[in-house]
Amino acid sequence: MQTITVVIASAGGLAFGYATAAHFASRAKALLLEQFQEDKAEAIEKADLTIRELRDELVTEKERETDAPVSAEDAGKSRSKSKKKNKHKAKSKGTVSNEVVMLQTAQEELRLQHRSELEQQEVASKTALKELSKTADAQRADFTKALAGLQGDLDEALEAGNAAPAGNADFVKALEGAGSDLNPILQAIVSNEAQNTSVLVDANGIIVASAGDSDTSDNISASAGYLMGIPGQLAGTLPLDSHYSFRLSDQNNTIMGRTFDVGGDTLALVTVGAAAPADDSIGLAVNSLHKALE
Repeated sequence: MQTITVVIASAGGLAFGYATAAHFASRAKALLLEQFQEDKAEAIEKADLTIRELRDELVTEKERETDAPVSAEDAGKSRSKSKKKNKHKAKSKGTVSNEVVMLQTAQEELRLQHRSELEQQEVASKTALKELSKTADAQRADFTKALAGLQGDLDEALEAGNAAPAGNADFVKALEGAGSDLNPILQAIVSNEAQNTSVLVDANGIIVASAGDSDTSDNISASAGYLMGIPGQLAGTLPLDSHYSFRLSDQNNTIMGRTFDVGGDTLALVTVGAAAPADDSIGLAVNSLHKALE
């Protein structure tokens, strides 16, 4: 009998492997029963045929004895032949019976052998199923542990991303402590964003407050007033809003400015440094300046 091997690739195929083994076992039993019935029917048919042939020979012999007169010698010979035929019939019947018994015995032995093999395969399939179940449970535990570790790393990363840097926290603290004083706000921009100077000017280029290098502040104020007037000159050709930012830079310095309104007047926060300040720092500083001037 061919051995049934069940290979299951994952926990999701466990039920399929067991169902496959059960299907093959059921099919083998059905085939064995069908073969046994066919062999039994064939043996019985052969036995019936032999018996019918012997019966026909006996009837023919009796008809001959009845129809033809015989002498005493012929009668003796006939009786002798009849005894031999009867012995032959009995021997034939015994031979057929023995063949049927042998066939039935062989079929029973084959059935028991197949049943034993199927039971062994069923036990092997159940054992493999248990082992795969254990492996799946272990892998599930490892996956859950790894997932928990990844979740912890993600939470730490999110927490670190949401936490304000120490420098930014100091900057916010300096802005909050400035109150209505403009100079501390401008000085916080210079210190936190590494700027040479930070200037608050009006639309005419007049300095309202400043921090950092005073020479640079004086020089930048006139230029800032000119830059603030450019959007008005372009109003007819470009859709510029009343609040805007501007930036000029070369290999050494970057001039950054952002305008805002206070009481109908337009002001601008202008910085000069090796690099432009961060946008969120400029936004915080503009909000603080607006509150201080209200």
